[in-house]
Amino acid sequence: MMPIAARYADVWHCFGGTPELTEKSAKLDSMAEAAGRDPAEITRAASLSLEDDADTIARRVAGWDEAGFGYLVCGWPAGGRAQVEEFASNHL
Repeated sequence: MMPIAARYADVWHCFGGTPELTEKSAKLDSMAEAAGRDPAEITRAASLSLEDDADTIARRVAGWDEAGFGYLVCGWPAGGRAQVEEFASNHL
């Protein structure tokens, strides 16, 4: 899928930890350049669980930001709206 994303995608959504996806993101950059595209045209997106404690979430958000990921996709947490609002007030 990465070669297809490198050639055609506006957004690349992937799964994994920050170290692995930082490496994969660099590989996507190379593939995009080989396809004649500017890698900056491809927005990076990753998944983030809101089920973790606030400190873990903050570290993960910072890690994704440092790795160049512009979007985080979050599932609805068991804590419901209150947990989502806490995340939003701390990180958005």
